[in-house]
Amino acid sequence: MGDLSPVVSAVRRSDQVYYELVSSRQTIDCGYAYTCADYPDLADCNFVGEVVLADTPDPVAMVNAHFAERGLRCLRWEPAAIQSPAPVEALVSPLGFERREAAALGLSREPAAAQCPVRVLGGRAMRRAYTAVVAQRSAEGGRLSDQLARHHLERLNEPQYDAFVALFGDDPAGMVSLLQVGEIGRICDLYVLADRRGRGVAAALLAHVIATARRWSLRALCARVAVENVAALRVFSRAGLEEHGRIVSFSRPDAEAES
Repeated sequence: MGDLSPVVSAVRRSDQVYYELVSSRQTIDCGYAYTCADYPDLADCNFVGEVVLADTPDPVAMVNAHFAERGLRCLRWEPAAIQSPAPVEALVSPLGFERREAAALGLSREPAAAQCPVRVLGGRAMRRAYTAVVAQRSAEGGRLSDQLARHHLERLNEPQYDAFVALFGDDPAGMVSLLQVGEIGRICDLYVLADRRGRGVAAALLAHVIATARRWSLRALCARVAVENVAALRVFSRAGLEEHGRIVSFSRPDAEAES
């Protein structure tokens, strides 16, 4: 598969910590199984990652049995860096899993100056405002809105996960978070309320989180964004984060993935 760029490696390393904030991880023959009964329909909580097919005789049966023992379904398969996605795709696409690609973004240059009159404050200190943004974001998940909201708020209690909320006056406008994994800073959960988009809120949030990562002397700053989310990729690019590679996974279409 060739050598990974440092940015892709940083995203993959931070992925593991990000998922373990809520899910339990167990080693199985073909990878790591992440499970969480509290959020049975979220693909970021119930999936198999770092998949290597190798000599596993029937990986699908093994994975399905592992999740069934816990009353859950595996909602996503993500190949390891050393595993070509093609054999995994051939294995799971007949079962209804669809290919997804995420861009691994790394800070490559200075961000453009943010021109937006918002205050960006800590999510823990402004929990009511942060919860209001989470509720609006989660509502876009339809039937999964309750699980998505609880999932976000549970992560807020983790010491290495810092969330921030943007305010126009006293009105919440958006959110972002920074996950610290050793010397890696991982930007997660960037979201702006629909009626506040196009006003520079996302740029202000990213500028704040980049400045925070620098104050903490983090060596690398990265993010993971679905390639079909063109608007988000454009916002990250203006903030100085560029694509350094892609991560392929395979998800059930009825599951919700956030990372």
